[in-house]
Amino acid sequence: MTINKKSNRIKIAAIRIFGDNVETVTIDFLDGLNLIGGASDTGKTYLYQLIDSLLGKRDLPKEIDEAQGYTQGVLELV
Repeated sequence: MTINKKSNRIKIAAIRIFGDNVETVTIDFLDGLNLIGGASDTGKTYLYQLIDSLLGKRDLPKEIDEAQGYTQGVLELV
């Protein structure tokens, strides 16, 4: 992990989730402000809970059908 020398802050660059027999999913974050929006029940809360979990929170994200088969996640920080 490296610290951004311009702002001395750690930023999320990407999230990758994967498992057996499922395609790896990558969510890339751009420099600056990233907004996550969408209709109800489309995964916004799941993504927030996933980030919390990958940063060390003991609680796992809520179970959703779309996450079936995904067993591991990686948070890429820059």
